Amino acid sequence: METRLSTLRASEPDAKDAWLYTRRFFEAAPGAKFGVVQRSWFETRLRAHTNSPNRDDEPAWYALRNVIFATGSRLHLAKTTTFREACQISWGWFENALSVHTEILYFKTSILGLQALTLMAYFVDELGSPALEYMLCSNALRLACSKGLHRQAVSSWNLTPQEACQRDWIFWAIYCLEKSIALRSGRPSITDDDDISCQIPIYGPPGSAVDVVFCNLWIRFAQLSSLVSKRLSSVQAFRRTTSATIDNVIDLDQQLRSLKDSMAYIFCVDAPINPSSLPAGMSLNQALDVQFTYYDLLSHIHTALTYPWSQAMLRPQENDKHRKQIETSCSIVADAARSIILATKWVHLDANCSVLSAFTASIQAVINLFIHILQYPENPSVQWDLSLLDIGAGHFARLEFATRSQISISFVKDIASLARAAVRRAKNGPVTCGGSTGVRTLANLDSVSSESDMVGGPNHSQPTGMNQEAFDIELSDFQPENLSMLLPGIDLDGGMTDFFNWEQ
Repeated sequence: METRLSTLRASEPDAKDAWLYTRRFFEAAPGAKFGVVQRSWFETRLRAHTNSPNRDDEPAWYALRNVIFATGSRLHLAKTTTFREACQISWGWFENALSVHTEILYFKTSILGLQALTLMAYFVDELGSPALEYMLCSNALRLACSKGLHRQAVSSWNLTPQEACQRDWIFWAIYCLEKSIALRSGRPSITDDDDISCQIPIYGPPGSAVDVVFCNLWIRFAQLSSLVSKRLSSVQAFRRTTSATIDNVIDLDQQLRSLKDSMAYIFCVDAPINPSSLPAGMSLNQALDVQFTYYDLLSHIHTALTYPWSQAMLRPQENDKHRKQIETSCSIVADAARSIILATKWVHLDANCSVLSAFTASIQAVINLFIHILQYPENPSVQWDLSLLDIGAGHFARLEFATRSQISISFVKDIASLARAAVRRAKNGPVTCGGSTGVRTLANLDSVSSESDMVGGPNHSQPTGMNQEAFDIELSDFQPENLSMLLPGIDLDGGMTDFFNWEQ
């Protein structure tokens, strides 16, 4: 956040708008789709509140209704106002909820407060919010574990089947979001799956319209993403041998493809999306999130072998089998990047678009394809890939337009131009990176950078707007001493120094 919370609280909507925003929340909000709050219960309590607004105003209830107003209003206003207006109006009610964050966590804690925190985390995991999702979701998951939601209910707890079911759905809603954020941010998850005994629900909470099949798919994706982070991105993972790393990549790839095959009767996740023939009950946004999650997870599995800094540590030239697997992984990552970039044409960019669809999957795809072009500048598909980078730049141009320049990313245009210059230079004689790193031939980026005079130069624009810190990606910041931010658990002074001593 760029400013402190206001000391003044936003006035809550009148009864008419309160019910309108409540309806929009339960119809379309991601948190509602997971059954975090039972609709009939909330509407009963809201009715009592509107009749006697000062009678029952505990912090958890105050936060819960305000985050529902914030989410529902943004869903509604995004269709009738500008991006900025939808964000500004909804933000006041979110600030109301955030103002009692400390009380929810450190005073009388409750399941009601946990529901509020969970919906707050979901609210800020969409494009029209500052990047607070990691901390909010971490707090929600900690509170859930302190309440025992990660454990399967036992008879001594004296819970009704309905209460036990509700607890399960709340836990898995938090779990899915937390694991997704951890994977795409490179930050550690705070919960080990070995400590979880909570069963995956097979039916929805009472009185809810939860899509059980869809949510179960998300849970299985989240469980696999947790395994990917643990086996490929942890400190311990980077200490394994090359053979062990490759074995993990192959095993995780097989698990992901088995999951994909198991959902084929519902949704063919690796086929081009056709909005006119989606599965019954699945929205276009849901279909995109599922597909982007699949390809993003596939990429995370294989980039453990394909990034140049990974190859520098693996020393793949020592084994023909290793080199073959790395080439296979490079092809898989490139194909996943192409699929994501092509699918961005269906992403509807407004304040309620998920950060995954609008930004993280797309920027990761562009970066992966950029690296692939530098590794294989003479590949027969390189001209097509260069065009795809331009399409990726077009997606972020649409993002800038949709947000009225509140989110402005020149990074993608820069690397698209760099890639073209690199391919041109490679045709005139590529420069091979020396040493025993085993990294593939790359175009001379020093020459390309000075030739194009783009990255870090005086004309290089900075991202602006409310989300500047969240989306502030600059190539000039990616120096060797900063790269450890992108590599969990890696000490650059330990095992990667050779990578940065390329012969020019």
